[in-house]
Amino acid sequence: KGNEKSKNNRYQYLFEEILKQKKYDEQKLIAKLGYSANPNGFSVAKNYLYQLLLRCLRNYNNNSRSAQMQVAELLIDVEILYRKGLFKNCFKLLQKGIRIATKFDLTIYHLTLLRWETQLSYYLNETVELSKKYESLFSERQQLLQAVTNESGLECQYLDARVNGELDCDSPTLGQLEKDNITIRARYAFYSFRDIHYRSNRQGEQGYRSNLEAMEYFEKIPAFRENYKELHLEIIYNYLKSMLVTNRFDQFAQEHQRLLTFKVPPPHHHLKLLKDCLVMNLLSTYHTYKGQFSRVIDEILPQYNHYLQRRIKVRFLKREIWTMGMISWTLLALKRREESFEWLMMAEQDIDRNIHEDQYLLFRFLALALHFELENFRLMESINKSLQRFMDLRNKDNAVEINFLKFSRKVANPSIDRAVRMKALRKLRADLLSIDIEVMRESTIKVFSLVNWINRNLGDDPRRYYNLDDLPDQP
Repeated sequence: KGNEKSKNNRYQYLFEEILKQKKYDEQKLIAKLGYSANPNGFSVAKNYLYQLLLRCLRNYNNNSRSAQMQVAELLIDVEILYRKGLFKNCFKLLQKGIRIATKFDLTIYHLTLLRWETQLSYYLNETVELSKKYESLFSERQQLLQAVTNESGLECQYLDARVNGELDCDSPTLGQLEKDNITIRARYAFYSFRDIHYRSNRQGEQGYRSNLEAMEYFEKIPAFRENYKELHLEIIYNYLKSMLVTNRFDQFAQEHQRLLTFKVPPPHHHLKLLKDCLVMNLLSTYHTYKGQFSRVIDEILPQYNHYLQRRIKVRFLKREIWTMGMISWTLLALKRREESFEWLMMAEQDIDRNIHEDQYLLFRFLALALHFELENFRLMESINKSLQRFMDLRNKDNAVEINFLKFSRKVANPSIDRAVRMKALRKLRADLLSIDIEVMRESTIKVFSLVNWINRNLGDDPRRYYNLDDLPDQP
């Protein structure tokens, strides 16, 4: 006992010394705690402390355990009771676990619980009843296996689209899937896949209707809202994002409270960060599209800097990169060009143009606008060439993008004077405002952001045109 107490004091001392450090420095700890002659001893102590902290966290989170955690703990108890030969007690716990797994659609856990029930049936049922019992259990397990197969197939398809940008247009419809047993996660994967598909193919309206359908469906399922917090957050985000893509700004202003008031369980640090990321992504986009640049700088930028200090991921997520792009565009609109360039460079370092096509396009056009103001015309020529090659391969050109690239090629000639460039700007504005409203809505570069930029360079009010529905026929 005395030896055990001494060990615990040693680990507590290690923990306190780590807490004192502002930045973790292992070499200082090894020297201070007397492990210089035995570095392996420090590794053992650190690993033991890590396991001890995990056990403490499990107890600390006892009242906010997810359904998965509850069933996982029940399975541990089931095995302990089984080894003791307490089969009836074991069976009672199994039934409790099956009720939780059924309520929250935990298919994999449900299968494991049924395997245990099959094993216990041998000890708890008369030989005459065993055949019927086994038949019933095997039938249920086959249905669950089919559900797992469907879920796995849809999740693979969705993740493939999310990571590699490979979209299979012949994916099954929900009508086809309803014939089989479709889980909550499978349905989520299906709607998320469709969201990526419609956005990649610039089918904004179809994407909005699909996300609205998903929102209405999942809002009716208490088990989804209670146990799938992260997926619920993603569904709300996709729904609100599709409003911005289709320029439903008034609707967004009314409904974005869904995300702001989303309740995150206290110990869920990752979910809190994800919510902050999604909120800033949407609000920076909304304010930029509306020409409310000061709100992006005064409200979003300080929060985003704080968020970047708290995150621990190695590379930036697509949503984080998009928010950086909105901040860069806003800083450019406010003539803070050097800061705009810094944010643009930070965003572009993690973009793969083969996967994030729309982001790559947006940032390349933003770079052209920035270098136009900085009068880096030679650099504009280089960007124009690479961008034209990319657009030729992409084969998804939009009239807004084509007109802007045409303008950029013209003004990149270093020999022309300022008056010619200003004339080209006025022509670009006239060309943009003559484009069909539906074409504008599907553009990667929202036309009103470009018009704001043109107005400012021409000396007009940059917020004169801020909403597609308010754009006049002529500039």
